[in-house]
Amino acid sequence: MISIIAAIAENRAIGINNDLPWKLPNDMKRFRELTTGHTVIMGRKTFESLPKGALPNRTNIVVTRNHAVTFENCIL
Repeated sequence: MISIIAAIAENRAIGINNDLPWKLPNDMKRFRELTTGHTVIMGRKTFESLPKGALPNRTNIVVTRNHAVTFENCIL
């Protein structure tokens, strides 16, 4: 089964200055609950915006066109 978790601002923005355009602690908590123990697929810029690198207790898959890039604890 594949589940998609996505969020956009009212102006359809998904990010600003390499960060989320909002700070919602309950939203982040729910994201952790839903994704812990599962695989998370994200783009390179999203991965690079993570302050601590790969999300713990999850398989991190990073999608990128850049074959030269390498990241620890994730699948490219």
